[in-house]
Amino acid sequence: TARRNSPGNTFEIGAMSGGEKAVLSGNTYGGSVKYKVGAKNTSTTFAGTISDGNGKTHLIKTGTGTLTLTGTNTYSGNTTVENGKLVVDGSLKPSDVPTITVSSTARLGGKGEVTGNVTLLNGGARIELSDGEIGSLTINGNLELGDNSAIVLDIGDTVDQIIIKDGTLNRIGDVTISLNKINMPYDGTHIIISGAKLGSTQGFSLEESDFLKTAQLCVVDGDLAIKIKQTGTLSILR
Repeated sequence: TARRNSPGNTFEIGAMSGGEKAVLSGNTYGGSVKYKVGAKNTSTTFAGTISDGNGKTHLIKTGTGTLTLTGTNTYSGNTTVENGKLVVDGSLKPSDVPTITVSSTARLGGKGEVTGNVTLLNGGARIELSDGEIGSLTINGNLELGDNSAIVLDIGDTVDQIIIKDGTLNRIGDVTISLNKINMPYDGTHIIISGAKLGSTQGFSLEESDFLKTAQLCVVDGDLAIKIKQTGTLSILR
């Protein structure tokens, strides 16, 4: 258990790892506490719990490495991915709806569940689910995609998926969808973003790949999808 009690409100952790029984929390005279994690530029896994103290706990991911969270985290402060990658394979389940902000040099990934409004800033921020296994990231809140942001997914028998619950998708500018092949994908229509509530694919583009003969983004009942036809003629859904 790590707990900070001090008159300051920012605690820098060069690298953070821990098992399922580990707890990161903190009390300060000012109430809230910020943990800035990752300056050593290493990749680590924290399987424990990040929670609030006498005020809200905020998490800032910095450095070029990857921080993977596999536990059930209950802190209700904001999450900022300044650099590197934050992977949520467990959950972020606060009692309210904070913000999760991904900067232009950073990535958000994982096959877990986050509660909060997720924002990808302009200029290169990414949601990157590609890890060699098909799965989904659930967002309980809104998803805002900044200009020149990207979504990177694995594709095989099916495709990685972002699931938006209790929220909406807001696209600020151009967004690129990139696909990483696990095995040769089947023909058919595969949902990429569920709960998107889209009317068209405007602003979204599919990065060219050498393993898809014919593919096209489309909208199915408001969800963003990819329609694949490896042979014959492609019929595009709108």
